[in-house]
Amino acid sequence: MGLWNGVGDISEGESVKSTRTNYEIIKVLNRGKMAMAYHARDSSGKSIFLKHTTNPMNMNKGYANYIRGQHLILDVLNNIGEQFVEKNYEYFEFEGRHFQAKEFLAGVDLKAVIWPKDQSEKLNFNSRLNAITVLAGLVKIIHSHGLIHSDLKPEQIFVTKDDSLKFGFKMKLIDFDHSIVPNQNVYIPAGTPGWYSPEHFRENEKVVYASDIFTLGNMFYTILTNGQKPFSDFSSESDAKYKGAIKKAKSLKPLDVLFGDKFPKSISDLVSSMLHPNQKKRPQASEVHKVLLDFKNGMSKPKYIKLYFDGNSRTIVKNEVFTREMAKNLSSNYKSIYTRQFEIIKDSSGNWFIKGLPIPKTAKSRSGEVFYFYPTKVDGQNITNKIVKLFDDMKIGIGNAILNIKTKT
Repeated sequence: MGLWNGVGDISEGESVKSTRTNYEIIKVLNRGKMAMAYHARDSSGKSIFLKHTTNPMNMNKGYANYIRGQHLILDVLNNIGEQFVEKNYEYFEFEGRHFQAKEFLAGVDLKAVIWPKDQSEKLNFNSRLNAITVLAGLVKIIHSHGLIHSDLKPEQIFVTKDDSLKFGFKMKLIDFDHSIVPNQNVYIPAGTPGWYSPEHFRENEKVVYASDIFTLGNMFYTILTNGQKPFSDFSSESDAKYKGAIKKAKSLKPLDVLFGDKFPKSISDLVSSMLHPNQKKRPQASEVHKVLLDFKNGMSKPKYIKLYFDGNSRTIVKNEVFTREMAKNLSSNYKSIYTRQFEIIKDSSGNWFIKGLPIPKTAKSRSGEVFYFYPTKVDGQNITNKIVKLFDDMKIGIGNAILNIKTKT
Protein backbone atom coordinates (compact mmCIF):
# COMPACT_ATOMS: atom_id res chain seq x y z
CA MET A 1 0.00 0.00 0.00
CA GLY A 2 3.01 2.29 0.23
CA LEU A 3 4.10 4.88 2.81
CA TRP A 4 1.62 6.43 5.22
CA ASN A 5 1.01 10.09 4.36
CA GLY A 6 0.49 11.32 7.92
CA VAL A 7 -3.30 11.73 7.56
CA GLY A 8 -5.63 9.64 9.70
CA ASP A 9 -4.71 6.29 11.25
CA ILE A 10 -2.09 4.02 9.76
CA SER A 11 -3.78 1.12 7.97
CA GLU A 12 -2.60 -2.47 7.87
CA GLY A 13 -0.26 -2.85 4.91
CA GLU A 14 0.96 0.78 5.02
CA SER A 15 4.53 1.56 6.01
CA VAL A 16 6.46 4.21 7.90
CA LYS A 17 10.08 5.07 7.33
CA SER A 18 13.14 5.78 9.44
CA THR A 19 16.71 6.39 8.31
CA ARG A 20 17.40 2.74 9.22
CA THR A 21 14.54 0.79 7.62
CA ASN A 22 10.88 0.71 6.63
CA TYR A 23 8.23 -0.71 8.98
CA GLU A 24 5.17 -2.33 7.44
CA ILE A 25 2.08 -2.51 9.66
CA ILE A 26 0.80 -6.08 10.08
CA LYS A 27 -1.86 -5.47 12.71
CA VAL A 28 -3.19 -2.69 14.92
CA LEU A 29 -2.74 -3.81 18.56
CA ASN A 30 -4.12 -0.86 20.50
CA ARG A 31 -5.71 2.52 19.82
CA GLY A 32 -5.09 4.66 22.89
CA LYS A 33 -5.73 8.32 23.65
CA MET A 34 -2.02 9.10 23.78
CA ALA A 35 -0.45 6.42 21.58
CA MET A 36 -1.11 3.78 18.94
CA ALA A 37 0.55 0.36 19.01
CA TYR A 38 1.16 -2.05 16.14
CA HIS A 39 2.63 -5.40 15.22
CA ALA A 40 4.94 -4.52 12.33
CA ARG A 41 7.87 -5.96 10.41
CA ASP A 42 11.03 -4.25 9.27
CA SER A 43 12.67 -4.57 5.85
CA SER A 44 14.40 -7.81 6.89
CA GLY A 45 11.09 -9.39 7.91
CA LYS A 46 11.72 -9.22 11.67
CA SER A 47 8.65 -8.80 13.89
CA ILE A 48 8.58 -5.38 15.60
CA PHE A 49 6.45 -3.77 18.29
CA LEU A 50 5.87 -0.27 16.92
CA LYS A 51 4.14 2.60 18.69
CA HIS A 52 3.69 6.31 18.03
CA THR A 53 2.13 9.38 19.61
CA THR A 54 -1.51 9.75 18.59
CA ASN A 55 -1.70 13.44 17.76
CA PRO A 56 0.67 15.37 15.50
CA MET A 57 3.10 17.49 17.49
CA ASN A 58 4.49 20.76 16.17
CA MET A 59 8.21 21.34 16.53
CA ASN A 60 7.77 23.92 19.28
CA LYS A 61 9.97 24.06 22.40
CA GLY A 62 7.75 21.65 24.33
CA TYR A 63 7.81 19.03 21.60
CA ALA A 64 11.55 19.46 21.09
CA ASN A 65 12.12 18.86 24.81
CA TYR A 66 9.87 15.79 24.70
CA ILE A 67 11.85 14.32 21.78
CA ARG A 68 15.13 15.12 23.55
CA GLY A 69 13.86 13.39 26.68
CA GLN A 70 12.76 10.26 24.82
CA HIS A 71 16.14 9.87 23.13
CA LEU A 72 18.00 10.37 26.43
CA ILE A 73 15.77 7.71 28.03
CA LEU A 74 16.63 5.41 25.12
CA ASP A 75 20.36 5.94 25.76
CA VAL A 76 19.91 4.86 29.39
CA LEU A 77 17.82 1.82 28.43
CA ASN A 78 20.45 0.67 25.95
CA ASN A 79 23.06 0.80 28.72
CA ILE A 80 20.91 -1.30 31.07
CA GLY A 81 20.65 -4.39 28.89
CA GLU A 82 17.82 -6.27 27.20
CA GLN A 83 17.74 -9.04 29.82
CA PHE A 84 16.24 -6.50 32.26
CA VAL A 85 14.25 -4.11 30.05
CA GLU A 86 12.59 -4.34 26.66
CA LYS A 87 14.97 -4.18 23.71
CA ASN A 88 14.64 -0.91 21.80
CA TYR A 89 15.84 -0.81 18.20
CA GLU A 90 15.35 2.88 17.51
CA TYR A 91 13.26 5.98 18.17
CA PHE A 92 12.51 8.18 15.17
CA GLU A 93 10.16 10.88 13.86
CA PHE A 94 7.98 10.48 10.78
CA GLU A 95 5.14 12.71 9.52
CA GLY A 96 5.04 14.71 12.75
CA ARG A 97 4.77 11.67 15.03
CA HIS A 98 7.32 10.19 17.43
CA PHE A 99 7.83 6.45 16.78
CA GLN A 100 9.43 3.76 18.91
CA ALA A 101 10.53 0.42 17.42
CA LYS A 102 10.96 -2.35 20.01
CA GLU A 103 11.33 -6.12 20.18
CA PHE A 104 8.06 -7.99 19.69
CA LEU A 105 7.67 -10.00 22.89
CA ALA A 106 5.64 -13.21 23.12
CA GLY A 107 4.04 -13.68 26.51
CA VAL A 108 1.75 -11.89 28.95
CA ASP A 109 2.00 -9.07 31.44
CA LEU A 110 2.25 -9.63 35.20
CA LYS A 111 -1.44 -8.80 35.62
CA ALA A 112 -2.33 -12.10 33.95
CA VAL A 113 -0.09 -13.94 36.42
CA ILE A 114 -1.48 -12.18 39.53
CA TRP A 115 -5.11 -12.55 38.41
CA PRO A 116 -5.13 -15.72 36.25
CA LYS A 117 -8.38 -16.71 34.55
CA ASP A 118 -7.83 -20.26 35.79
CA GLN A 119 -7.77 -20.05 39.60
CA SER A 120 -5.76 -23.29 39.77
CA GLU A 121 -2.84 -21.36 38.23
CA LYS A 122 -2.46 -19.00 41.18
CA LEU A 123 1.12 -18.78 42.43
CA ASN A 124 2.18 -20.52 45.62
CA PHE A 125 3.92 -18.48 48.33
CA ASN A 126 7.42 -19.49 47.29
CA SER A 127 6.75 -18.45 43.68
CA ARG A 128 5.27 -15.16 44.86
CA LEU A 129 8.35 -14.52 46.99
CA ASN A 130 10.59 -15.27 44.01
CA ALA A 131 8.50 -12.93 41.84
CA ILE A 132 8.83 -9.92 44.15
CA THR A 133 12.56 -10.59 44.60
CA VAL A 134 13.03 -10.52 40.81
CA LEU A 135 10.96 -7.32 40.59
CA ALA A 136 13.04 -5.66 43.32
CA GLY A 137 16.19 -6.59 41.41
CA LEU A 138 14.85 -5.06 38.18
CA VAL A 139 13.95 -1.77 39.88
CA LYS A 140 17.32 -1.72 41.67
CA ILE A 141 19.04 -2.03 38.28
CA ILE A 142 17.17 0.82 36.57
CA HIS A 143 17.63 3.05 39.64
CA SER A 144 21.37 2.30 39.67
CA HIS A 145 21.47 3.62 36.08
CA GLY A 146 19.82 6.88 37.12
CA LEU A 147 16.37 6.05 35.71
CA ILE A 148 12.98 6.38 37.45
CA HIS A 149 10.14 4.52 35.71
CA SER A 150 7.34 6.62 37.35
CA ASP A 151 4.44 4.47 36.06
CA LEU A 152 5.13 1.00 37.42
CA LYS A 153 2.17 -1.40 37.47
CA PRO A 154 1.63 -5.07 36.56
CA GLU A 155 0.88 -4.16 32.93
CA GLN A 156 4.43 -2.72 32.66
CA ILE A 157 6.05 -6.02 33.65
CA PHE A 158 6.28 -8.42 30.72
CA VAL A 159 6.37 -12.10 31.63
CA THR A 160 7.53 -15.05 29.52
CA LYS A 161 7.63 -18.71 30.52
CA ASP A 162 11.09 -20.03 31.33
CA ASP A 163 11.14 -23.46 32.99
CA SER A 164 14.91 -23.22 33.53
CA LEU A 165 14.27 -20.61 36.25
CA LYS A 166 13.06 -21.55 39.75
CA PHE A 167 10.27 -18.97 39.48
CA GLY A 168 9.26 -20.43 36.11
CA PHE A 169 9.02 -16.99 34.47
CA LYS A 170 11.35 -14.38 33.05
CA MET A 171 10.39 -10.75 33.65
CA LYS A 172 11.27 -7.48 31.93
CA LEU A 173 10.27 -3.89 32.62
CA ILE A 174 8.61 -2.19 29.65
CA ASP A 175 7.08 1.14 28.60
CA PHE A 176 9.47 3.90 29.70
CA ASP A 177 7.72 6.74 27.84
CA HIS A 178 7.12 8.67 31.08
CA SER A 179 10.42 8.04 32.79
CA ILE A 180 12.60 10.47 34.69
CA VAL A 181 16.36 10.89 34.30
CA PRO A 182 17.29 13.36 37.09
CA ASN A 183 20.90 13.98 36.04
CA GLN A 184 19.81 14.80 32.47
CA ASN A 185 16.90 17.06 33.51
CA VAL A 186 14.40 14.69 31.91
CA TYR A 187 11.08 14.80 33.78
CA ILE A 188 8.07 13.19 32.03
CA PRO A 189 6.21 11.55 34.94
CA ALA A 190 2.92 9.70 34.75
CA GLY A 191 0.91 7.54 37.12
CA THR A 192 -1.99 5.13 37.05
CA PRO A 193 -4.93 5.41 39.49
CA GLY A 194 -4.81 2.64 42.06
CA TRP A 195 -1.03 2.26 41.72
CA TYR A 196 0.65 5.67 41.91
CA SER A 197 2.34 7.23 44.94
CA PRO A 198 1.14 10.20 47.07
CA GLU A 199 3.69 12.54 45.48
CA HIS A 200 2.25 11.84 42.04
CA PHE A 201 -0.59 14.24 42.90
CA ARG A 202 1.01 16.51 45.51
CA GLU A 203 1.68 19.91 43.99
CA ASN A 204 4.68 20.66 46.20
CA GLU A 205 6.46 17.32 45.60
CA LYS A 206 8.17 15.74 42.60
CA VAL A 207 8.03 12.12 41.53
CA VAL A 208 11.33 10.59 42.68
CA TYR A 209 13.03 7.20 43.14
CA ALA A 210 10.95 6.64 46.27
CA SER A 211 7.79 6.97 44.15
CA ASP A 212 8.78 3.81 42.27
CA ILE A 213 9.29 2.13 45.65
CA PHE A 214 5.72 2.99 46.71
CA THR A 215 4.28 1.54 43.52
CA LEU A 216 6.55 -1.48 43.85
CA GLY A 217 5.26 -2.00 47.40
CA ASN A 218 1.72 -1.74 46.03
CA MET A 219 2.54 -4.56 43.60
CA PHE A 220 4.32 -6.63 46.29
CA TYR A 221 1.23 -6.50 48.52
CA THR A 222 -1.00 -7.52 45.61
CA ILE A 223 1.29 -10.39 44.59
CA LEU A 224 1.79 -11.72 48.12
CA THR A 225 -1.99 -11.76 48.74
CA ASN A 226 -2.64 -13.41 45.35
CA GLY A 227 -4.58 -10.42 44.07
CA GLN A 228 -5.77 -8.28 46.99
CA LYS A 229 -4.63 -4.66 46.68
CA PRO A 230 -3.40 -2.82 49.79
CA PHE A 231 -5.92 0.00 49.48
CA SER A 232 -8.68 -2.00 47.79
CA ASP A 233 -11.32 -0.78 50.25
CA PHE A 234 -10.74 2.71 48.88
CA SER A 235 -9.50 2.37 45.30
CA SER A 236 -12.48 0.21 44.31
CA GLU A 237 -14.81 3.16 44.92
CA SER A 238 -13.02 6.15 43.43
CA ASP A 239 -9.65 7.67 42.65
CA ALA A 240 -10.36 10.45 45.15
CA LYS A 241 -10.76 7.94 47.99
CA TYR A 242 -7.59 6.15 46.91
CA LYS A 243 -5.70 9.46 47.07
CA GLY A 244 -7.04 10.05 50.55
CA ALA A 245 -6.13 6.55 51.72
CA ILE A 246 -2.49 6.52 50.57
CA LYS A 247 -1.81 9.79 52.41
CA LYS A 248 -2.42 8.03 55.75
CA ALA A 249 -0.29 5.17 57.09
CA LYS A 250 -3.23 3.84 59.14
CA SER A 251 -5.18 3.09 55.95
CA LEU A 252 -2.93 0.09 55.35
CA LYS A 253 -3.59 -3.31 56.93
CA PRO A 254 -0.11 -4.90 57.35
CA LEU A 255 0.35 -8.34 55.86
CA ASP A 256 1.11 -9.96 59.22
CA VAL A 257 -2.19 -8.55 60.52
CA LEU A 258 -4.06 -9.72 57.44
CA PHE A 259 -2.62 -13.26 57.58
CA GLY A 260 -1.70 -13.56 61.25
CA ASP A 261 1.52 -14.67 62.91
CA LYS A 262 2.33 -17.24 60.21
CA PHE A 263 3.23 -14.47 57.77
CA PRO A 264 6.95 -13.47 57.96
CA LYS A 265 7.12 -10.22 59.94
CA SER A 266 10.27 -9.02 58.15
CA ILE A 267 8.46 -9.15 54.79
CA SER A 268 5.34 -7.52 56.23
CA ASP A 269 7.42 -4.69 57.74
CA LEU A 270 9.29 -4.23 54.45
CA VAL A 271 6.10 -3.86 52.40
CA SER A 272 4.57 -1.48 54.96
CA SER A 273 7.70 0.71 54.86
CA MET A 274 7.55 0.79 51.05
CA LEU A 275 3.95 2.03 51.27
CA HIS A 276 4.70 4.79 53.78
CA PRO A 277 3.00 8.06 52.77
CA ASN A 278 6.23 9.98 53.49
CA GLN A 279 8.67 9.32 50.65
CA LYS A 280 11.66 9.99 52.94
CA LYS A 281 10.71 7.02 55.13
CA ARG A 282 10.69 4.48 52.30
CA PRO A 283 13.70 2.20 51.69
CA GLN A 284 15.82 2.37 48.55
CA ALA A 285 15.53 -0.34 45.90
CA SER A 286 18.88 -1.84 46.91
CA GLU A 287 17.66 -2.15 50.52
CA VAL A 288 14.41 -3.78 49.41
CA HIS A 289 16.31 -6.31 47.32
CA LYS A 290 18.74 -7.07 50.15
CA VAL A 291 15.97 -7.70 52.70
CA LEU A 292 14.31 -10.16 50.32
CA LEU A 293 17.56 -11.96 49.53
CA ASP A 294 18.49 -12.13 53.22
CA PHE A 295 15.07 -13.55 54.05
CA LYS A 296 15.31 -16.21 51.34
CA ASN A 297 18.88 -17.14 52.29
CA GLY A 298 17.99 -17.20 55.98
CA MET A 299 15.03 -19.52 55.63
CA SER A 300 15.85 -22.65 57.61
CA LYS A 301 16.71 -25.53 55.31
CA PRO A 302 14.96 -28.81 56.14
CA LYS A 303 17.16 -31.75 57.15
CA TYR A 304 14.52 -34.16 55.87
CA ILE A 305 11.07 -34.28 54.29
CA LYS A 306 7.92 -36.00 55.50
CA LEU A 307 5.56 -37.10 52.75
CA TYR A 308 2.00 -37.75 53.97
CA PHE A 309 -0.56 -39.77 52.02
CA ASP A 310 -3.94 -40.55 53.62
CA GLY A 311 -2.57 -40.18 57.15
CA ASN A 312 0.51 -42.34 56.62
CA SER A 313 3.96 -40.88 56.08
CA ARG A 314 7.32 -41.58 54.51
CA THR A 315 10.54 -39.90 55.60
CA ILE A 316 12.85 -38.70 52.81
CA VAL A 317 16.45 -37.77 53.66
CA LYS A 318 18.06 -37.68 50.20
CA ASN A 319 17.22 -37.72 46.48
CA GLU A 320 14.41 -40.16 45.85
CA VAL A 321 11.92 -41.09 43.14
CA PHE A 322 8.40 -41.59 44.48
CA THR A 323 7.08 -44.81 43.00
CA ARG A 324 3.81 -46.69 42.74
CA GLU A 325 5.13 -49.27 45.19
CA MET A 326 5.85 -46.58 47.80
CA ALA A 327 2.34 -45.16 47.33
CA LYS A 328 0.86 -48.65 47.76
CA ASN A 329 2.58 -48.97 51.14
CA LEU A 330 0.98 -45.69 52.28
CA SER A 331 -2.55 -45.80 50.94
CA SER A 332 -5.14 -47.94 49.20
CA ASN A 333 -5.70 -44.93 46.92
CA TYR A 334 -2.50 -45.68 45.02
CA LYS A 335 -3.82 -46.84 41.65
CA SER A 336 -3.51 -43.42 39.94
CA ILE A 337 0.20 -43.29 40.87
CA TYR A 338 2.56 -44.31 38.08
CA THR A 339 5.63 -46.56 38.40
CA ARG A 340 7.84 -43.44 38.65
CA GLN A 341 5.61 -40.47 39.51
CA PHE A 342 7.91 -37.67 40.72
CA GLU A 343 11.39 -37.06 42.07
CA ILE A 344 12.40 -35.38 45.33
CA ILE A 345 15.76 -33.62 44.95
CA LYS A 346 18.12 -32.23 47.59
CA ASP A 347 20.88 -30.01 46.20
CA SER A 348 24.39 -29.46 47.59
CA SER A 349 23.21 -26.36 49.50
CA GLY A 350 20.50 -28.28 51.36
CA ASN A 351 17.57 -26.95 49.34
CA TRP A 352 14.75 -29.35 48.49
CA PHE A 353 12.90 -29.54 45.18
CA ILE A 354 10.28 -31.68 43.44
CA LYS A 355 10.28 -32.62 39.75
CA GLY A 356 7.30 -34.20 37.99
CA LEU A 357 8.24 -37.14 35.78
CA PRO A 358 6.60 -37.93 32.40
CA ILE A 359 3.45 -40.01 32.87
CA PRO A 360 1.43 -42.02 30.31
CA LYS A 361 -2.32 -41.52 30.34
CA THR A 362 -3.14 -45.24 30.59
CA ALA A 363 -1.53 -48.65 30.95
CA LYS A 364 -2.78 -52.25 31.01
CA SER A 365 -1.90 -54.89 33.55
CA ARG A 366 -1.15 -58.47 32.47
CA SER A 367 -4.72 -59.36 33.35
CA GLY A 368 -6.00 -56.67 30.99
CA GLU A 369 -7.08 -54.16 33.66
CA VAL A 370 -6.71 -50.55 32.46
CA PHE A 371 -5.13 -48.05 34.83
CA TYR A 372 -5.41 -44.27 34.37
CA PHE A 373 -2.52 -42.03 35.41
CA TYR A 374 -2.26 -38.30 36.01
CA PRO A 375 0.59 -35.77 35.95
CA THR A 376 1.99 -34.41 39.20
CA LYS A 377 0.57 -30.99 40.09
CA VAL A 378 1.57 -28.41 42.70
CA ASP A 379 -1.06 -25.76 43.49
CA GLY A 380 -2.92 -26.92 40.38
CA GLN A 381 0.09 -26.44 38.10
CA ASN A 382 1.42 -29.36 36.08
CA ILE A 383 5.10 -29.73 37.01
CA THR A 384 6.06 -32.47 34.54
CA ASN A 385 9.78 -31.97 33.77
CA LYS A 386 9.77 -28.83 35.94
CA ILE A 387 11.80 -28.36 39.10
CA VAL A 388 9.88 -26.58 41.86
CA LYS A 389 11.22 -25.65 45.29
CA LEU A 390 9.54 -27.49 48.17
CA PHE A 391 7.94 -25.57 51.01
CA ASP A 392 6.20 -26.59 54.20
CA ASP A 393 2.61 -27.82 53.81
CA MET A 394 2.93 -28.09 50.04
CA LYS A 395 0.02 -29.98 48.46
CA ILE A 396 0.84 -32.42 45.66
CA GLY A 397 -2.08 -33.45 43.47
CA ILE A 398 -2.14 -36.64 41.37
CA GLY A 399 -5.63 -37.14 39.99
CA ASN A 400 -7.89 -37.45 43.05
CA ALA A 401 -4.97 -38.27 45.33
CA ILE A 402 -3.54 -35.50 47.51
CA LEU A 403 -0.10 -35.84 49.13
CA ASN A 404 1.17 -33.38 51.70
CA ILE A 405 4.76 -32.27 52.29
CA LYS A 406 6.06 -31.35 55.73
CA THR A 407 9.59 -29.96 56.03
CA LYS A 408 11.56 -30.89 59.14
CA THR A 409 14.52 -28.82 60.40
